[in-house]
Amino acid sequence: MYTDMIQIENDFFVAEIASHGAELKAFSGKRSGRKYLYDGTGSWKRSAPVLFPSIGSLAEGCYVYGGKEYAMPPHGFARDMDFTVQTMQKDMVSFLLTSSEETAAYFPFAFALTITYRLTEQGIETTWQVTNHDERTMYFSIGAHPGFALLPGTQLSDYQLLFDREIPVETRRVMGRYLTEEKELVAPVCRQLQLTPQLLEKDALVLEDTGVEKLTLLCEKADYRLEILFPDFPVVAVWSDPHTIEEAQFLCLEPWCGINALCGDQKADISQKARITALERGKSWQRSYTVCVNE
Repeated sequence: MYTDMIQIENDFFVAEIASHGAELKAFSGKRSGRKYLYDGTGSWKRSAPVLFPSIGSLAEGCYVYGGKEYAMPPHGFARDMDFTVQTMQKDMVSFLLTSSEETAAYFPFAFALTITYRLTEQGIETTWQVTNHDERTMYFSIGAHPGFALLPGTQLSDYQLLFDREIPVETRRVMGRYLTEEKELVAPVCRQLQLTPQLLEKDALVLEDTGVEKLTLLCEKADYRLEILFPDFPVVAVWSDPHTIEEAQFLCLEPWCGINALCGDQKADISQKARITALERGKSWQRSYTVCVNE
């Protein structure tokens, strides 16, 4: 689908990233030959989009800033814009998106978003840096949405999700692109959660303020273990397409700094959005998450 593809590699892994959306499109192990990332050819047409400067939808699909109303596309606009390559080495690449007349229609701030992918001996690290070049405080959310391919010959019920601590698994429910105000307990306090189609048939699990900083996806049937480490992320979502959940091809593990609007929210000033990040003028903000696999 994409012709503007950048490839990086080291002795252990190879990855491909599209400059459109700075989206990771492939991540494979050289020794095993396993393709760890979903290829976007099934019911969901993406692989690992970056959600910026919004997650899900805002109330009424818009927000107010400086007395003016701004519409915001679901999951923001960055995933549908062309980035430029800023730095490239054999095992890493850094992409840059800066504010423009096009972004100003949605987001009235001068900003730079840098997304860097770096291969390691264990997997791949993704780093985001957001810089506020505006004279005003900037407000944004940002989230990851990587989809990990289920292995051939396996199904969702062959996998378990392991948390790095015991937690009650409770979630707000997705209603369209909003979240319910109430939370539902879907599993008692546990460290290991058996995955089933029924668990995700109502859409994503959205886990907030659990203290979890590592999720491990296990499949003993296929000797498969994938870890995603996300320190300093207050929210993590677990999702697969509910419309094809009985024949699921992938599972998304999504660290977020931010959250969808709640069903009861009203259109309001962006500074009042729940879990919004406020970045002062001239300042930069950075987060990283890492995917590790057992090759």
